[in-house]
Amino acid sequence: MENTPATLTKSLLQSLMHETHECSISLYMPTHRSHPENLKDILVFKNLIKQLSQILQEIYPGTDMRQYLKPFDSIIYDKSLWDNTLDGLAIFSAGDYLKIIPLQLPVKSLVMVKNRFYTKPLRLYLQSIDHYHVLVLHLDNFQLFEGNRFMLSEVDLNASIPKTLSEALGEKLTEKHSTVASYGGVGPQNSSMHHGDGGRKDHIDADIEKYFRIISLAIEKNYSKPTGFPLILAALPEQQHLFHKVSKNPLLEKEGIMTDVSSLSIQALADLAWKAMQPHYLRRLSELTQKYELAKSQNRASDDLEQIAKAVAAGKVEVLLLEQNRIIPGKITDKNPVTIFTDSSNEILMGDILDDIALMATEKASDVVVVSKDKMPTQSGLAAIFRYK
Repeated sequence: MENTPATLTKSLLQSLMHETHECSISLYMPTHRSHPENLKDILVFKNLIKQLSQILQEIYPGTDMRQYLKPFDSIIYDKSLWDNTLDGLAIFSAGDYLKIIPLQLPVKSLVMVKNRFYTKPLRLYLQSIDHYHVLVLHLDNFQLFEGNRFMLSEVDLNASIPKTLSEALGEKLTEKHSTVASYGGVGPQNSSMHHGDGGRKDHIDADIEKYFRIISLAIEKNYSKPTGFPLILAALPEQQHLFHKVSKNPLLEKEGIMTDVSSLSIQALADLAWKAMQPHYLRRLSELTQKYELAKSQNRASDDLEQIAKAVAAGKVEVLLLEQNRIIPGKITDKNPVTIFTDSSNEILMGDILDDIALMATEKASDVVVVSKDKMPTQSGLAAIFRYK
């Protein structure tokens, strides 16, 4: 069993959703990036472990709890983990299975014990309508960031990816190559300018084009395809034009950040990125809402829990909208026919019907979208657009 934090990807989410164990423990908690706020995180974690122990005693009375709590004991003393927290943390434990996933979005504190992991909060984290990558591109180096409307953080790039023009081209790099204006990265501490002799311009331009093509392929293969996140390009106009010319990445947004960002703080870059992304996000939500309203008028949509559960099980749902942070305590006890058992007395023990429905929808290839409460077109916590009547 390994404590090494994992990066959340669509493939990891799919794996978590299909892990089934008699005792699957899911723990979520908000964390903090900086000192001294992050000193409180371990106290929150310890309180959640106490809550977990109480839940386990209710489910398995008379059983030795140490077999279930042992993985969490080691996490408590993992100084590296608590010294490098982000905005949230998700932990999944079952038998010899353990996944620790730092999150770039705050999550509500929650412990749940079921026969599979509780993954609904991660769907909001991964869905592409509210999440994106930002590629900060210079003539001879680049940085990749991951974020959403709230924040942005730099991605620790795969070691196989060349970080600079010289790394990418190696011996193929034009002799005495230098760029006329190269900036070290985001943040005033990294900004520095380098000048070259400007000779052999045609060869140098060809080098830069090759370099941009290598970057584009590496980002698409290692980050865009695995996550499905849109890619926003931050670069000067002439570099924007060249990169769009050579890139085949279908997730590259047409509108980017058309300026040099090397002197900006991370938060300032995050603000510019969300400004570029917001029209896409709002347009996507508006399209989904309009599609739902039209389908509802044609009897091809519903906000009724039982009707939607049956339609999902039958593979009839095209799009499923779920309200963020909404839990309907209960469980689906059978899929054929669908049987729903609700119990509002203890949502932690009962689980979440919305999560059960979302899992079924994913298995049936429905498009599952988690939406904030103010953007939901219904009051029931979910809305479905059917594939056909």
